[in-house]
This record gives sequence, structure tokens and C-alpha cells, in this order.
Amino acid sequence: MYLSPPSEAPKPRPSQARRARLPGPQCPCVPAPDAAIAPTAQQHSSGPPPSRGQRAGLSLVELLVALCITATLAALAWPHFQGAMHRARRSEAQTALSELLNAQARYRSSHRRYAGSLAELGFGTSSLQHYQLRLLDLPKAADDADDAEIEPFSKGFVALATPLHTSPQAHDRTCAVLSLTLEGRQLTHNASDATGSPSAPCWPQ
Repeated sequence: MYLSPPSEAPKPRPSQARRARLPGPQCPCVPAPDAAIAPTAQQHSSGPPPSRGQRAGLSLVELLVALCITATLAALAWPHFQGAMHRARRSEAQTALSELLNAQARYRSSHRRYAGSLAELGFGTSSLQHYQLRLLDLPKAADDADDAEIEPFSKGFVALATPLHTSPQAHDRTCAVLSLTLEGRQLTHNASDATGSPSAPCWPQ
């Protein structure tokens, strides 16, 4: 009896094999790790907005205390500052008196006496901003009171420098008047305060 060979099972088609290997319904996509972390980091970094009570600044009481401290320090420092300004302006009078002394020496070299006025010397005071200059004759001694032949300004002179009323130097009560006295060959530097008493610290030592 003739037996037919067993028939082979039909091979699946390529399309069917590919379909068989395809997975089932795909799961939804998982978001990337950075996308999930970024909103959380932003929430921690930003923080809640500051309230009105937490804003930086000075209160009215703190501002008043600061102003009181500033005013007290200014009141304590003002006398020292004013004294320094007075001492700086005195240099104008000291320089002018020294120049006046030199002008008188030149005048006496050609005359037999000293000049009795600034006009005789041709000495201008327009450059002075804080002081006014004057020339006075020496006071007569007791033995010269009856000697009428003594010519004024023959033995010497007194040069005065007084602050102008329109200048802040008028408030210098320590050195209200600076002067030079030349008698013969003796030169003396003098000064007086607002009460007329002698004042020592007005000329540099």
C-alpha cells in the first residue's frame, strides 16, 4: 500500500510573522525626569512674595533718632570748625601787616619819618577780604608831652588790622585786633580780644 508523505504545516507569511511579534497595546509615555523635577525646583527657589510688614526701611522713630544724633555731633564739632576758619583768615591780616612794615621801611629811607596814612605809602587794601588796616602814631611819652617840635610818625608807628563788619571774621572774639608796633628799632607783635584785653595766641610763635 502506498503511503503519501506527511504534508508539512503551512509556513506563516512574513506579514503574519511580523504582526505576531508586535507587542500588545503600548503603554502611555512616561514624562522625562527633568520635566517632573523642574516645577518642584521652581516652587522651592521662588518662595512666597514678601508681605508689606517685611519690607526693609527705617521707621519714623529710627529716623528721628538718627537726626538727633547727627544734630548733636554737628553742634559739638561746629566750635572747633569755626575756630579753625578764624585761624586761617588771620593769616590775611598777618601778611598785610608784614607788607605794611616793609613799605614803611622803604618810605623812611627817602623821608625823615614814617608815613602817616596808607595813601602816602600807596598801599592798597582792595585785595583784603576780611580785614581793614589803619596807621596810628606812637603815644607820646611823659617827657615828650611838652616837646612840640617832635614830628608825628618820626619815632615809629602802630599798624592795626581789624576785621570787617561784613566778614565772618568779625565773630573772632579771641583775636579781635592784630597790631604791629615799631618804636625806634624795637618791633612788637600785639593782639587783643573782643573785650580789649591782650590775647597771646594770635601771632605764630
